[in-house]
Amino acid sequence: MWRPRGERLNPSFVLQQHTAQTAGVLVWGAIPYNTLSPLVLIRGTMTAQRYVQDILQPHVFSLMQRLPEAIFQQNNTRSHTASVSQDCLHTVTTHP
Repeated sequence: MWRPRGERLNPSFVLQQHTAQTAGVLVWGAIPYNTLSPLVLIRGTMTAQRYVQDILQPHVFSLMQRLPEAIFQQNNTRSHTASVSQDCLHTVTTHP
């Protein structure tokens, strides 16, 4: 969020901070062109092992086989950058 210089305490630029624990929902999905991807509800903590078993192997790899020209991208969360996830990705042909 951008605010003008000198407007730091202007109420329209201040967000109240919520400190209580809140329930979260993690849903994985892909955005392919001209086809559908399932939305996968992830209950609990997403570990690298769960990412491989619940996302990469059953969903990403099959989607990539159906869409050979697709580009697979992910962000750098811990479950994506962990060695078990990276090792799994190195077993298939992917773009850097």
